[in-house]
Amino acid sequence: MLQKGKKAERIVYWAFLGIIVLFFLGFVWINLNPEQWYNYDIYADAMVAKHMLRDRSLFPSDWTFGNQLYVGATPVVAALFYGFCKDTVLSLGLASCVMTLLTALSFLWCLGPFAGRKGKLMGLLCLMGGTIFGGTASSDPKGLQVFYTMASYYSCYMVGILLTLGLWLRLLYGKKPSWWVVVMILGGNLLLSMQSLRELLVLNLPLCATAVLLYLPKWSRESKTEQKKGNLFAFAALGAGLWGVLLIKVLERLLPIHQIDVLADPQGGLVDRCLHNLRVLAEYMGLQKPTDLLSLCKLLSGLFCLTVAVLCTADFLKRKERSALGALLIFAWLSVGAVFCAGVLVISTRHIYYFPWVLVVVFSMAYVGERLFLKQWRRWVILLPLLGISLSSLYFNYRLDIGRFRNREENCRATAQQLLDRGITHVYYDGQWNFYGPQIAAYSHDRILMPAYFLNPGGWEQGDLLKHTDYLSSDSWYDLGSLDSSYLLLSEKTLAAMDEAYQEALLSHLELQMQCTHLDVEFYFYSFDEALFRDLNNEQ
Repeated sequence: MLQKGKKAERIVYWAFLGIIVLFFLGFVWINLNPEQWYNYDIYADAMVAKHMLRDRSLFPSDWTFGNQLYVGATPVVAALFYGFCKDTVLSLGLASCVMTLLTALSFLWCLGPFAGRKGKLMGLLCLMGGTIFGGTASSDPKGLQVFYTMASYYSCYMVGILLTLGLWLRLLYGKKPSWWVVVMILGGNLLLSMQSLRELLVLNLPLCATAVLLYLPKWSRESKTEQKKGNLFAFAALGAGLWGVLLIKVLERLLPIHQIDVLADPQGGLVDRCLHNLRVLAEYMGLQKPTDLLSLCKLLSGLFCLTVAVLCTADFLKRKERSALGALLIFAWLSVGAVFCAGVLVISTRHIYYFPWVLVVVFSMAYVGERLFLKQWRRWVILLPLLGISLSSLYFNYRLDIGRFRNREENCRATAQQLLDRGITHVYYDGQWNFYGPQIAAYSHDRILMPAYFLNPGGWEQGDLLKHTDYLSSDSWYDLGSLDSSYLLLSEKTLAAMDEAYQEALLSHLELQMQCTHLDVEFYFYSFDEALFRDLNNEQ
């Protein structure tokens, strides 16, 4: 009977490994066939990589950044690939594959000698998507897209967090890492803090707080020398982050760095802000009223992960000795708490700002794999639900992407080819309806440029019908070379939402040239006159 139990357990762990491989292959498939999923942000990240290589600078002279700069992010890696393949789409896809691989390897290095195969496997399963539910793996802003596919916006922070935590644990437990590892990771903290204050918020401040807590008598039975080394490194990483913030402020005075802050301020009173952040966090965890099978699976997954995280945290707090995995778990909770405090006091939070919750789940599962519930029948209370959740996550993350792939690919590719056959080099698309334009640009492989514009209903009486995007774009995009090679793109939904007078004024400058259907929505391509040409160039 005992042998059968061990055999069944091995089968489950092999299933975990198989699911991890399937998730990774899915990421590679999306990243190497990304055209149909491009949106405004992804297209901007692909293009900034091209501009970086052109200017040989992380801060292209005519580029306007949004909330963060790109110093160690996916577009920087994409710029390196673009130097070889000269294809922005392929470059960004390859860069996202590299960042995905770095994330997985950073996690395994972080746990290193502090966890066995079971803990690492369970944690890696959750990190690679086993408990991260989304409508699609390719483009859901609450799911896998921000970590692993296309622009993979937060992958650099995940890599930075895991590497920093791994080095901190090694110093805390008397290991002797090479000096170049210390320098490299401190340098990474400096670079990531140059991008955004997010690095300080989710890594450096929580790490210092964790180091101080572990110095308390309850968990400080081991050598004080090792503890001091760990604490020293935690505060050195904070110092590197602060130097990064200072350095970018100096560079902004010396270099043509253009950036627009689009973060919203929190609304309402203190209680309203707390309730808003609790609701956003709960929704990100999946704790909301189910309306379909996907939301039901998200709810069950969220309840399961929250229960495991609370049990693991309680187990660590009641133990007399300090454990590496417990320390990581405390850090992850403090990181979530830091985002909550920022959301209450400083900024209006979005769901993905709470991505440290993923680390709470990951470290909890690793803790379970090493210290809790994996003896006798109790192991099945964890292993079987985790297997079911990860399989359902795999299904829901890829079902729409696989189902829509062929139809979307043929549609977008055909439209891009039609435009190329007509000699079109610029297509201005409505940024409010932002998916179709970048997809066409991606299928043209840089031969069609797709600058975004926004409707300006309030200015039409003064002849100011359209306005530029303020950020994630280049000024040079709006310098049209020829009216004959430029179109304006509108959707039927955009037209239907227009005020009648504004629509009449705008259409008086346009002439319909071609139309197509995409995802059951009609899109119209117009040529335009000199007056609208000047408007697009911000000329009067």
